[in-house]
Parts: sequence; C-alpha cells; structure tokens
Amino acid sequence: MLETLQKCRATFGRMGRLEKLRVIRTIKCAELNKPDQVCTYHNLLLFLVAYPDNAQLLDIAESELNRIAELVRQDRDKGHLTARLANTGIANTELIYSFSIEMAAWLTRRLPNDVEIDLADDEVCKQVDEVLHQVVASVEGDGLYAGHLSTKEWFDLAKGDASASDAQWLVEQFRRLKGPRILREVAFDALNLELHWRLCEKSFSRTTARFPRRPIFFQTKPIHRQVDLASIAAKPLRAPAYLSSRRAEALLDTCRTTLCVRRRETDPLTYANPQEVSLFRLERGIDVAIFGMLPDHRLPIESYFGFVVARNRVPIGYGGGWVFFERCEIGVNIFDEFRGGESAFAFAQVIRVFHRFFKSKRFLVDPFQFGANNREAIQSGAFWFYYRLGFRPVHGKLDSLAAEEANKLSVDPRHRTTGAILRKLARAKLGLSFANDSKQDLPVLNLTQLGLAVTGALGRLYQGDRELAESSCLTDAMRTLQTGSIEEWPSDEQDAFRRLSLLLKPLGEISDWPRLSKTRLLQAIRAKGGPRERDYTLALQAIPEFRESLVDLARTAP
Repeated sequence: MLETLQKCRATFGRMGRLEKLRVIRTIKCAELNKPDQVCTYHNLLLFLVAYPDNAQLLDIAESELNRIAELVRQDRDKGHLTARLANTGIANTELIYSFSIEMAAWLTRRLPNDVEIDLADDEVCKQVDEVLHQVVASVEGDGLYAGHLSTKEWFDLAKGDASASDAQWLVEQFRRLKGPRILREVAFDALNLELHWRLCEKSFSRTTARFPRRPIFFQTKPIHRQVDLASIAAKPLRAPAYLSSRRAEALLDTCRTTLCVRRRETDPLTYANPQEVSLFRLERGIDVAIFGMLPDHRLPIESYFGFVVARNRVPIGYGGGWVFFERCEIGVNIFDEFRGGESAFAFAQVIRVFHRFFKSKRFLVDPFQFGANNREAIQSGAFWFYYRLGFRPVHGKLDSLAAEEANKLSVDPRHRTTGAILRKLARAKLGLSFANDSKQDLPVLNLTQLGLAVTGALGRLYQGDRELAESSCLTDAMRTLQTGSIEEWPSDEQDAFRRLSLLLKPLGEISDWPRLSKTRLLQAIRAKGGPRERDYTLALQAIPEFRESLVDLARTAP
C-alpha cells in the first residue's frame, strides 16, 4: 500500500484522487509498528497535505498524521517504536543534536520542559565538568572538586529553587561569559554538547509545523512542471503581510523548528531579527518568509537574507540570498519528501521575491548547489533543475558544453548526462540576469579579491599596525563624509561605520564625489547597522560611484 501511495502521490485528477483515498483508508485500518513504514507513511502524508486534491483528502491526510503522532506518544513509555524513530523529526519522538549556543538558548527558553542534557551519561558529565570552571564564579571553583556530589547534584545545588532545566541553566552561564560574542560561541561549540529534545509541544515537529493560515490551493490538475521564470519574476509583488511582534515570533518558531528538527541551522534563522521578518503570500499556495539578521551578526559588506518556502502552510524548503548591489547569489534546498512536486515553481517564486523586494537583477548559483563536492547533487542531476529555469554557466566554454548536452537531451529523451560531465559543469557558477540596461555588462564584484585588496592597501598604508589603521580610517571617513561626532548614533550604527571605514580608505577618491553621493553613502553605512538591513541593500543601489570604485579596488588584488 505504501508503494502504491508513493506511485500515485503526484497523480492528480479523479482517478488519482480516488486511488489515494482508497490506499489511505486501507492503511488507516492497519497497524503501524515498523519504524521504516511509519517514516515513509509520514513523509507521504506531508506531501499530500502540501499538495491536496481536495478538502476531503487534506482532512484524511491530516487525520493520519495526528494518528501517527498519537501512536508514537502512546509508545513512548514502552520505547519499542519511539527509540528507533529518534532524529526523524516526527511528533513525540526525540531529537539529539549539538546546536549553536543561540539556537540552544532559543530552544531551552521556548521549550524549557522538553529540552535537556543527559547528566546520567558519564561522558556528558565529563564534558560538562571540564568547562564548569570557565562559567561559574571564581570563588565557587574549589567546590567543583567535591567528590561526594555527582554532576547532577552539583547542578541542583547551583540552581537552588529555580525551575530552569539543567540545559537552560548551563546555556545561560555560557551566554553570561564576558568578552567578545564570538569567543562564547566558539567555547560552546567546542563543548559539542548534545541536547535531547522531546518533540511534544504542539507545532514543534515536522508533523505539525505550519505557516499562518491562508486559503488552500487544491491541486486539481497535473503538477506544474514547465516554468517561465522571466514571466513569474516580472509579476508585481504585493507588499508582505503585516506581522505583529507576536506573529513574527510565531513564524520564527515555525521556521526555526523546520530546520532544527532536521538538525540544520542557518545564520539568518539562528540570529534572526524579529523586526525584519517578511511574509509573502503568493500564487498556488506558496508562501515565502524572508529573514534579516540582528545588526551584530550581519556580514560586513554584503547582506545575507534567509528564507523558508511553504506550500499550503507546510514548509517544503529553505535557503538564502547573498545580496550586494544588483547581484544576488542564491541557494535553495527542497526537502526530500517534497521532491517531485512543484519545486521549480516554488523556487521561481523565491527568485521573484528577491528580484522585486531587494531589486536584485543578476542571480548566481554556487557550484556546490549543483555538484561541486556534492555527490547528491550529481546523482540527482541538479544542474538541469537550474538550467531549465534559465540559469547558464558564467564560463563561456562550460556554457557551450551545457548547450551541447541540452541538445542531446532534446534529440534523445533517453540520453543521460554522465557524472563526469556534470562535475565539469560544476566548475563555475551559474548565472541569470533580468537586467535590460547597461548594468547587465558590469563585472561581478568578487568579494574575495576585494578583501585581499583591502588587506594589501592597509598593509602598505599602515605597515601592519591595525590599531593605527582603525583609528586613522575612522577619522578620515568622518571627515570625508562630514559626519561630525558619531557618539550619539545608536551603537550598532557606530559599529557599522567603524567596520566600513576600513573599506573606504583604500578607495581614495570619495572626497571628489558629488555631495549627494557622499550623503547617500553615509545613509547606507548607517543603515548597515540600522533596524532593517534591506534599507542598506537598497541604498547601495543608488550609489553607482561606490560600486565602480569597489570593482576597481578589487582588480588590484594579488
């Protein structure tokens, strides 16, 4: 029955709908007691919820997902099924993973009763004991040598009557450590502490994670496989849905859960800025949630925005866009259980959002996404996913090779591109441009070369004295941009100005720019540390002199 459901899950129309209903009704009467069967059925049901034929099939699929969750809950005490479903992300199972300190803080704060560390495990206790000296007050240090107390008993003594879990208490001690944030994060990562997360809370699992309510798009016709990306990207985009602080936090919970239950993290979600959460409600049941980062975690020059894409409220994939001037380097990952659906259309909608919301005109895809050091991408032929959407190799010879292979496929549908050719095609990025003016001929600004050029310039100017470089560049930038004192600015804006002043000094000719361009540059720099980083990305696009100067500087790199 599961094999039959797998074959007909993406078949739509009357016969496909009836077959799916027949199979699910049969399975509904069967006993589910094998972990692999539960996982397979669970994933097929999620696909059906994302791609429902009608309300009847949606209801029965949701009902069966609830049955699986209840089955696992009832089995939890016995452990026959639940133990073998660990790390599947299914409701009421357990997930074990070493999260970053910020994600661990979110989990222990949001789900204090469901996330814990295993202090009954001698190896875990040994790990924890080795770092306690670093996180407790120095006057407590001698007490850590007490041999008559177990690690668990010491934690109970340290917490007093506090209701915090051991995991929550330990994470908070790390967050209290003095010194640069990066050192706290490195210290916690080095601990490699596994959190045990019981997925008991409603909405915090693969089974139950959902986007905000919206009208359901019922799939009455075959899967939409032919996608005209240019036409989709050209469609006007409605303003994102208004999200109160409570709704923004709820959406963040859903999206963080979506990644965490798959034991994944991305910086835009780990360090998400609740003030920069945008939700776009689009056609065919697609939602795209965009996240900016908190100011002290943003990239120094370009901007990194994360996204999660959902269909009929079910999260089906995630990724990120690195935006700089008109360029956006983008990556997407559609979760395995949703492949075979309208993945190309969903990704096209993501491109549309970045094109219209951030005004990005040139899109690039990193070779890893379609094969470089990525065996799964080679096996799946991911290159052709992007090629069919209109992406082409930026390297001329590879573009010709791709065209030859595309012609062979059109002539002979049985032709298969070899792994060797796919690996060769993955030696350069893929590109797609929506520019219809001279900007399409501008070279892509290479940030690696730019960084080397800045290092070389600062080395020549200050002979390696970084303290002198920082103070001198700051003074020069304040004088050139006529800022006056920056001490009254918000601290994040001050930090952004100090960081970017090191980039301005090697440019040299800024003082010769028109007054308006210098004013815009100052506004852009302050926006880098402002409440919403999108303001920075849009402000840069109004300063063509800045981009040209950065391109020229990058060319001086060794």
